[in-house]
Amino acid sequence: MLSNEVRRWLLLPVAMLMALCALSLGRLAYGLLLPAMKENLGLTLQQAGNLGTAISLGYLFLVLPAGLMVARVGARCSVMIGLTLLAAGFALLGLSSSYPVMLLIMMLLGLGTALSYTPLVSLLVGWYPNRRSTVLGIANSGIGIGIFASGFYVPWLINTMGTTGWRSAWFSFAALTVIVLVLAFLVIRNPPGSVGSVTAARTSQVSAVAVFKNRAIQLIGLIYALQGFTYIIQSLFMYSYALDMGLSARLAGSLSAMGGFISILAGPVWGVISDRIGRASTLLICFTCNAIATLIPVLMPTEAGFALHFGLSGLVVTGLFTTILAATSEKAAPAEVSIAVGFVTLLFATGQLLGPALAALIAEYSGTFKWGFCLSGALMFFAATQAYRLLLSERRRPA
Repeated sequence: MLSNEVRRWLLLPVAMLMALCALSLGRLAYGLLLPAMKENLGLTLQQAGNLGTAISLGYLFLVLPAGLMVARVGARCSVMIGLTLLAAGFALLGLSSSYPVMLLIMMLLGLGTALSYTPLVSLLVGWYPNRRSTVLGIANSGIGIGIFASGFYVPWLINTMGTTGWRSAWFSFAALTVIVLVLAFLVIRNPPGSVGSVTAARTSQVSAVAVFKNRAIQLIGLIYALQGFTYIIQSLFMYSYALDMGLSARLAGSLSAMGGFISILAGPVWGVISDRIGRASTLLICFTCNAIATLIPVLMPTEAGFALHFGLSGLVVTGLFTTILAATSEKAAPAEVSIAVGFVTLLFATGQLLGPALAALIAEYSGTFKWGFCLSGALMFFAATQAYRLLLSERRRPA
């Protein structure tokens, strides 16, 4: 039997793997698989975008109930269910050829992501209350590891196996998720005093009202919604846009992998920075840089332009996710953290639901992804102004 102290330290690498499966594979890898799936299945661009939207729809349906579920049954149980749904969804995608069926499976992946990642935030904050941004940054570096590995692995697999290689990719994702599920079962335990009970469940229902009315959490939720809308657009379509602009699949995949590698290193660094200079200042810096990164390939659709995009966005993206979640956990009482995270992530998922469908529609009618990226960049600049509002409200707070 592992002691609590050993589990506490093993939680970090396991959390990295969970973030990799839930977000890198469950949400972002589809952007790399999209061209091959579109060609092999004869999908229109709008249908391909709708599949990405379906993931966000499943996430949207369950992300808030996931936060309430943590208060009732504990984060560990929620994580086990979420990882199981992810593994099943990956395997079923590898088997399916029907567009309507794949829409349902993509929704299943969204459900799995909500039930695995949202409770993970509560687990990390519960075990490391004084270093929440740092440990969230370490865990979210797993997202970068997944992007880095997928950027090499997926193009290599498709080049080796042809356009049907996307099926093998989904099967391999399922196998890895099963391994992570076993590790999570052995390592993860609920933080002391956090396991849900009937009393806790009743308390959570009362606390939810206070969370929804919290002005600071509402503002953070708006910022997270903008992050969801904009980030998913570039994650799903930047690779395809690079191919349209003449980059080879190998080069585009390598640049995406480079961005992922940078984010691996940047995640923990942003966690430390956020703990030191504050959440709002960190968000202001990261959103401004990410907006610039998104617009670079629009203005300069060359190898250098795409290299700058993937490099700069990889540098700041984990800082955004880490800081937003850390800020949310600080604005809520300890018993309300899972509900607060669920609430702001609901708004994030709403943004992700709208982003792919709108960007695909714009691309369908304009014949280019450029205008979707222009919209994304403009909204990132707007998010930076909201981060500045948060900064001003924090400075006005009495000592």
